[in-house]
Amino acid sequence: MVDDGVVTGGGVSLAIDATLYLIGRFYGFAARDEAAALIEYDHALRANEDALGVHCLKSRRD
Repeated sequence: MVDDGVVTGGGVSLAIDATLYLIGRFYGFAARDEAAALIEYDHALRANEDALGVHCLKSRRD
């Protein structure tokens, strides 16, 4: 959750999602996608984004 500049995430998966969100925000989508792939979380990240309808965080690969 992002609220007035504060980012929170509870639980293991949500903490990973929050961390990847911050990586994407500070270093760009390519860095976020690379970090997700490195920890083998890229498929879960996409599934979580789809389930939550958070498409603004997806990389611009289209």
